[in-house]
Amino acid sequence: DYNIIVDLGSGDGGITKLLATRVPHKRVIAIDANPAMTAYGQSVNSLSTIEYITQDMSVSWPELSDDIRRLESKVDLIFSNFCFHYFNDKSQLLSQCRQLLATGGCIHAVCILHYDLNHKLPANARKEWCLSIDQQMDVWRRALEGNGFAIDVFECKDETYPMSRQQIIAVLPVTIATLKSKFETNEQFVSETRGLEDIMFDVLCNPVADRHNPNAWTQFLANKDVNEVVIHIGCGPGNTAKLLAKELNPEHIVGIDINPNMIASAKQHNAMANTDYYIQDITHEWSQWDKSLQKLAGKVSVIYSNFTMHWVRESDTAAQNMAKLLSNDGIIVMDILYCGHIYGTAGADKRAELERQLRYPSEQRVVGQWVTAFKSAGLNRIHIKYWEPKSFLTDSAGAEEMNAVLRELIVKSFETRMMSKTLFNGKDLIECNRELWNFVISK
Repeated sequence: DYNIIVDLGSGDGGITKLLATRVPHKRVIAIDANPAMTAYGQSVNSLSTIEYITQDMSVSWPELSDDIRRLESKVDLIFSNFCFHYFNDKSQLLSQCRQLLATGGCIHAVCILHYDLNHKLPANARKEWCLSIDQQMDVWRRALEGNGFAIDVFECKDETYPMSRQQIIAVLPVTIATLKSKFETNEQFVSETRGLEDIMFDVLCNPVADRHNPNAWTQFLANKDVNEVVIHIGCGPGNTAKLLAKELNPEHIVGIDINPNMIASAKQHNAMANTDYYIQDITHEWSQWDKSLQKLAGKVSVIYSNFTMHWVRESDTAAQNMAKLLSNDGIIVMDILYCGHIYGTAGADKRAELERQLRYPSEQRVVGQWVTAFKSAGLNRIHIKYWEPKSFLTDSAGAEEMNAVLRELIVKSFETRMMSKTLFNGKDLIECNRELWNFVISK
C-alpha cells in the first residue's frame, strides 16, 4: 500500500479518482496549475482520501507553496498522465520530484514525445527547435540520471488512432499549442509556428508518404465534401463498432462479420441511427458481395480491423476488396496477431509430427503475405509497427478438444511467468506475451 500518492497534472480529476479507487493508499494529492481544473475536480471527482492543490510545478522549490513543500520526502508514488511534456526544464521538474519522494519512492509517468517534424522537410526548411524522438528521449534520460533516478522502464510507443474530420480540425491546434513550452515568449512561439499546420498535419496524419506535402492542411480544409464512412471488419457483436461510432462520429459506420450470430447480436444490442451490420466474408469475390456494400466502393474513409485478419487465408482477395472500398484519402488500420513460434519448445520427436499435421506458418509468411497482397492491390503506402502486449490466461485456457500437446506448446510459447497468486476458482494465472503487428495502409 502507498502512504501518499501525488497525481501531478491532475486536470479535472477523472484519472485521479480512478487511481484512488484502484490503487491502495492513504492519501492522494492531486496537483494542477489550473485553478478551474482543481475546482472542477473537487466538485465532481472528490473522495475522502483525495486532496486537490493548485500549484505551478515549473517554479523553483522555494517558490512552491507550503502545502507542497510539507510533502518533502513523504511521497511514495508520483503519477502523471500526459503532463510532463509541458515542462520545458525537465531537470528542474525531476529535481522537484526527487525532493518530494520518500526513500524507495518512484515515478510512473506517461508523456508525449513530439513527432519529428523535420524528417520529411528539406535541410533548408528544418526547425532547429524540433528534436527527433531519439533526441527527446536522451533529454529525459539525462535529466533522470542527473537527478539520481534509477530507470526501471523507459520506452517509447508509437500509437495510431483513427479520427474523424471534426476531431482532426479540433485537435491539430491543441497539438501545436503543446509546443509552446519550447519557447521563452509567446511572440517567439507565434513566429516560429506560423504555417506549421501543413507540416504537422502531413506528418501526423500521413506518416507513410515519402515526401512532404506543403499544402496538406489547406487541401484538407478545402475538401468539405468528404463523405465519412467507417467500416469495421470482424465486428463481432458490435461493441467496438458502436464505440467507433461514438468516438469518431462519422456519417455512416458499417460493421461486417462472417458469423450470422454475431451480426444478429450486433443488430439487437448495438444498433445506432448511423450504423448498419452485414454478414459478409471479405474473401469472397467482389461480385458476390452484398449490393449495399458494393455501393460503398471508393467512399470509405477508414477500414478498421482488430484481432481478425490473422484468420483470413485469402489475403490477396481480401486486400483487393478493401482497396475497392477505400477512398483516395482513406486509410486501413488493422492488427495481425501472430501466435509465436510454438514449435520452439517441442522436442525433436514431437516437432516433425506437429509440423506435418499443423503446418503452422512462419511470422515472415504471415506478415509478408499481407504486404504483398496490399501492394498487388495498389496500396503501396504501408506503415508497420510491431509490439508485444501482455494478456492473461488461466492454466485451463483453451478449448477442451484441443490437442493436448499443441495446447501445451501454445501456453509455453505465450507464458512469461506464473503469477504468484491463485484465482478464486483455484486456477493459476499466467501472464502472456502476444506478438502483434499493426498496419496502417493507404493508396
